Amino acid sequence: MKKITLLFLLLTGVVFAQQQRNCHSMDNLEYRQQKDPALKQRMQEIEEFTQNKLMQLQNVQGRIEGSIIKIPVVVHVIYSNAQENISDAQIQSQLDVLNEDFRRTNSDANNKWSQAADTQIEFELAAIDPNGNPTSGITRKSSTRTSWGTNDAMKSSSQGGVSPWNTAEYLNMWVCNIGGGILGYAQFPGGSASTDGVVMSPQYFGSSDKGSGFYLSAPFDKGRTTTHEVGHFLNLRHIWGDGGCSVDDFVSDTPTSDAANYGCATGHVSCGSEDMVENYMDYSDDSCMNLFTVGQKNRMRAVLEAGGSRRSLALSDKSTPAVCNATTPTGVSVSAVSSSGATVSWNSVAGATYDVRYRQTGTTTWTVNAVSGTSTTLSGLAATTGYQVQVRSKCSSGNSAYSATVSFTTTEVQLNYCASKGNNVNDEYIGRVAIGSINNASGNGNGYSDFTSISTSLAKSASATITITPTWTGTVYNEGYAVFIDYNQDGDFTDSGETVWTRSATQTTPVSGSFTVPASAASGATRMRVSMKYNGVPTSCETFSYGEVEDYTVVIGAGAPDTQAPSTPSNVQASSVTQTTATISWNASSDNVGVTGYDVYRGSTLVSSTSSTSLNVSGLSANTSYTYSVRAKDAAGNVSGSGSVTFTTLSNQVTYCTSSGSRTQYEWIDNVELGGIANATGAGSGYSDFTSQVGTLARGSSNTMIVSAGFSGSSYTEYWAVWIDFNQDGTFSSTEKVVSGSSSSANNLSATVNVPSNAVLGQTRMRVSMKYNAAQTACENFGDGEVEDYTINITNSARGNDVTTNADALGNEASIGLTAFPNPATSFVQVRLNNRAEGLTSYSIVNTIGQTVQRGELTNGTINVANLTFGMYILEVNDGQKSFKTKLIKR
Repeated sequence: MKKITLLFLLLTGVVFAQQQRNCHSMDNLEYRQQKDPALKQRMQEIEEFTQNKLMQLQNVQGRIEGSIIKIPVVVHVIYSNAQENISDAQIQSQLDVLNEDFRRTNSDANNKWSQAADTQIEFELAAIDPNGNPTSGITRKSSTRTSWGTNDAMKSSSQGGVSPWNTAEYLNMWVCNIGGGILGYAQFPGGSASTDGVVMSPQYFGSSDKGSGFYLSAPFDKGRTTTHEVGHFLNLRHIWGDGGCSVDDFVSDTPTSDAANYGCATGHVSCGSEDMVENYMDYSDDSCMNLFTVGQKNRMRAVLEAGGSRRSLALSDKSTPAVCNATTPTGVSVSAVSSSGATVSWNSVAGATYDVRYRQTGTTTWTVNAVSGTSTTLSGLAATTGYQVQVRSKCSSGNSAYSATVSFTTTEVQLNYCASKGNNVNDEYIGRVAIGSINNASGNGNGYSDFTSISTSLAKSASATITITPTWTGTVYNEGYAVFIDYNQDGDFTDSGETVWTRSATQTTPVSGSFTVPASAASGATRMRVSMKYNGVPTSCETFSYGEVEDYTVVIGAGAPDTQAPSTPSNVQASSVTQTTATISWNASSDNVGVTGYDVYRGSTLVSSTSSTSLNVSGLSANTSYTYSVRAKDAAGNVSGSGSVTFTTLSNQVTYCTSSGSRTQYEWIDNVELGGIANATGAGSGYSDFTSQVGTLARGSSNTMIVSAGFSGSSYTEYWAVWIDFNQDGTFSSTEKVVSGSSSSANNLSATVNVPSNAVLGQTRMRVSMKYNAAQTACENFGDGEVEDYTINITNSARGNDVTTNADALGNEASIGLTAFPNPATSFVQVRLNNRAEGLTSYSIVNTIGQTVQRGELTNGTINVANLTFGMYILEVNDGQKSFKTKLIKR
């Protein structure tokens, strides 16, 4: 049993070597305690509650059983490039790992530690957002910020991040590039609600075991970073207590440890017992972790039980989807009515989306809009026109009936028409105007009369007759006439066809004329101008000497039903194509009445409706083929055929990890040949960028590759590895390693490079790595050796093999090792290098405190050790270039 203490020991930041886990939860805790002096006291109180809770459970063998606790999760993805905008599949892979690790259903679970436990805690992406609407449990935000640090900026929208959803109901996870090589950090119980949650860098969120193409970085690519940080969120400390052997992690069944373990240090002993390097709260690599203990389970569940600081999370129902009954919507109302639109609102139906349909009063064709909220704005309506609207709810269980019909009338268009009048009506004026239901007799006006309160209806495509009767007070004069109607309701009479009838100067009385209302006329009320001018034909905006002008209202009706569909949109094109966006454009369609808009589909899914002849689309996936089609529609609901275009988005611009040798004094890459590349070089700096050199390989082909090592003197065993990023995702996966082997030969070495048939077409990265005496990884910085990067162009067509043919096959030669025998030794020891013919020149022997106790030249590989005292030493020999070491026991 460990000693229990309620003192919290804080660590300052520690810089770890590359490829070592780097959690900053304790650093973030120290930062927040500096900002909030009361936090330490709140955490002390939480710890006292936790210890009391655990003591209450001693009678049940220290286990909290109870039912499964399910915690709703929302993941906020903040990205500055396409890689960081990780996929839904990668996010789901992380949720799967969390549930396997916390329920101990992980495939790597074993029986080494008997105290390993199922925590009975599960995690689910939220199904309901804070407003009660359905959600995927994932939010996404683009940002120009490339590094966020550990001071919680990503948790605040005012700082460019995303503010958390209610932290009492959701476990908030932020996935963003933290920077500084930091994998993640979490907030312990007791902190501010405005920053509560867990933060991970995207390349450590998710599991490469559960899908391909994910943006992940080994050795932290199995999802255990998030498991570790959620452990902190639920009140677990690092297993070594962030101190030495005397510092506790407040858990009784985890062995005491003096420090963090890295890699997979199985069997490591400290503080008198074996360290539990497999525990999720150590710093081991992902593939080494596999358990929480019973004590850790009890500690985590204590904060979720009644009275615990995270109890509300255990009670949250935000992961349970809303039940949709698809009942008929009620409370349908219309507001904000204008001359061209109105807002329709209704009462919410839980879990449902809606169809809103509307039509002009007296017509039979409905226009239907799909809506996810509980209100929508109708636009493009005709002025001074009656409309009917209905709403229905829908969900997976079916559609409800449409609601009761609500009627409304749009308002009149407020337009400013030009002035027109006669200046003198003493001798002649308009005595009567008759058209349709208008039969207006008037007296001597002032040259202009506003009779827009008097109206008549005119049908589209129908003929109308107007009769104008002039009045003369004395002499009968010649009078000219004109009638204007603003058919498109734009406030003027200048458009084609809006001068509907004219008559040259005549003394005839009355005068009559007929005209046909065009089918393209806008529906609803508009202005009609009647003008009579002495001895000439008037224009629409003219002020003249003798005569009169009168304005009326005409209401353009539907007329005969329109059954003719618009023409199919032609010349559909995709332009400005990027990894995630494109612009779809097309030529305008024609129609006997008029095109009112276009519906744009991706596949069979309607993505947008627009009145324009282009549409910007977004949210696409890189390097993916899409087909978009466009259909034109008119006011009567007639829909054209489809014009379509297929295009492929661009591949992501990827950034590759670094890899380099630090010393090329004794060996380097001196030749690489493949697919047209033939690059002979001398010793470089450890890494060389030859991506300007392009080799061409065909899908499904087998190709001979040549590599060779250059040596300044003696030759050594060099390990070779070649990767080609066939899926162009910016990572070199294990399946993309096309060459591996080892050799100490300075000759050309040949290997076969096979290209998969599904390799992505186009240019991608090839990495060639040569490392002294040990196998390498694609993203490793090592000692002796060199790395070179090239460009490979993947094509559909094959090309000839033009590499050097005089080469040895690359094999798998054993590493160079130093052998000392006999060992333990009494008087003499013989030393030699396996896999090396060259002789050794000198030696030194160092004791366990670093003192050189013997050195000399080697003769026939024999060393006299008779004068050494009993004990263990390090024997180091040199071949004139490199040193080799082994342990030596003297007895």
